[in-house]
Amino acid sequence: MKQQLLRYLQVPHLVLSMLIFGCIAALLVALWVGLWAPMQAKHLHVSADAQAQRQSLMMTRNRIDMIDQAATVRAALAVLDEKRAKTATQADLIAEVGTLVRRSNVAIRHSDNLLDQQADGISWFRQDITVEGTYPAIRYFLQLAGSTDHLTLIEQVDWSASKNTAAQKARIRLATLFGAQGGDQ
Repeated sequence: MKQQLLRYLQVPHLVLSMLIFGCIAALLVALWVGLWAPMQAKHLHVSADAQAQRQSLMMTRNRIDMIDQAATVRAALAVLDEKRAKTATQADLIAEVGTLVRRSNVAIRHSDNLLDQQADGISWFRQDITVEGTYPAIRYFLQLAGSTDHLTLIEQVDWSASKNTAAQKARIRLATLFGAQGGDQ
């Protein structure tokens, strides 16, 4: 009986080979999972740290940009305050526009002026000017008008081309805010 039992327990070589291969494969899979899981957890932790650092860097950059913008705004406000506080007379402002006209090589065809007194010593001087010249000359005049010593705003521009010449006309409304001087307004 012992021999018969041993004969039944004999496993063919193919089944034995498959059993050994299966055990080795199971061992390799267990080893791979055992090593991969900690490495994956470490990778996720490092990835989360990198994301947090990236967000912190972006927030720092945004703060720096905001500080730079605030400094730019402060400088622009200081220039505007300086221009607003600058005193002038109506004659000064008309002369300033005359200088701009000569520098930009345009001709004044019509001009209306209105002085509007405001409270606290601040006045508005509005000028409706019709100028004639080439497109680059009128454009240069507008550029100069926006960069005068006083706080001058370009409120309106109506542009029209002449029919038979290269000259163009522009009706421009300028408004200058200034501190009023005593005397010849």
